[in-house]
Amino acid sequence: MKYEEIPGTSIEISKIGFGTRTLNLNSYNKGKTIVNAAFDAGINFFVTSSNYKSGKIEQRLGKILSDLEIRDQVVISTSGGVTHNNGKYVIDSSPSALKRSIEASLKHLETDYIDHYEIHTYDPMTPIGDTISFLLEYVEAGVIKSIGTSSFQPEIVKQWSKYLIPSLVQLPLNPMQQRAYHLSWPMYNDAKLNIGLVPYTPFFFGLLGKFLKEMPKSLLEEINTPDTWLESFMKLSRGFKKLSNELDLSFSELVLKWVLSHKGITSLLIGTNNVDHLIQNVHASESTFSRSILKSLEKMVNSHTTDFQLKNNGNRPVFDQQIRSVQTNSDEKLVAFCDSGLKFVIPNSYPTGSIISLDIETAEVVSVVSPD
Repeated sequence: MKYEEIPGTSIEISKIGFGTRTLNLNSYNKGKTIVNAAFDAGINFFVTSSNYKSGKIEQRLGKILSDLEIRDQVVISTSGGVTHNNGKYVIDSSPSALKRSIEASLKHLETDYIDHYEIHTYDPMTPIGDTISFLLEYVEAGVIKSIGTSSFQPEIVKQWSKYLIPSLVQLPLNPMQQRAYHLSWPMYNDAKLNIGLVPYTPFFFGLLGKFLKEMPKSLLEEINTPDTWLESFMKLSRGFKKLSNELDLSFSELVLKWVLSHKGITSLLIGTNNVDHLIQNVHASESTFSRSILKSLEKMVNSHTTDFQLKNNGNRPVFDQQIRSVQTNSDEKLVAFCDSGLKFVIPNSYPTGSIISLDIETAEVVSVVSPD
């Protein structure tokens, strides 16, 4: 296993990290087995969140690490800023909300310090400075060692960096979702921000490679995607499967090696309850592809554009946002609050659920698709 330092710290984390969102809650022994197997394979980076199963995942992970007596040999990352209230997803990074979240995480994880703490989703209603100032109090007290973000738009990370450069930034990266990476890494690199990227969902929520002929109708209705997207998805799955057979690699190894070939990555998160799959995934970090193989992969991926990649409106690169609510600010301008956490001034009041396409440089609304 290879290891890299969390930027700005002396904390070393494994190139493959273990995401605990799907950690088995039905069987303690099965959960303990997979965590122990991950640790034995060289993984020392375990990522959880106070939001996972309302803290139950944190509790399970904390007990397992305590029982295995390896807490001081691993790096725990957890996050706050999101809660569930009466079944609703609530974004709240206010100091009072974070205090409750951090104290609960410490208790759940059976620890008196958190190696890395992330704000899970940007909260447009709380000033960034207030959030960071509060977190720095925990840093000064030695309770939090490192601070980062998860699922932030790159523009927000850049704003955040005016107060504090996040050590790690979590973002989705897989053959179907490349936009976040391609918007983030060049921006951070050009600005000389010492940020490490931590990609998650490398298999596109477990779907990539699972369906090679067709996708169940029930799943198609659930994800509600256009035919062009489905065609790209199936071609990519088959293409990766064909190449993995030619290279005598498992499908998962091929995908993970492709993700790890991207610049700026400190650790890649995987999640599984299967020990054999875990070992296969760990092997992906042990070697790299030749330039010719990488070129073949890039050609395959880039030939199948999807709704999850950067689109173009004429010569204007745009990105899509879904409106969560519309409010009037103090200047009497209409502001759209989006599901991603971003907010934008808009020329007209659009219905909740509308998809607005914005110019990537000016944030000007280019087009709007109203909900059905």
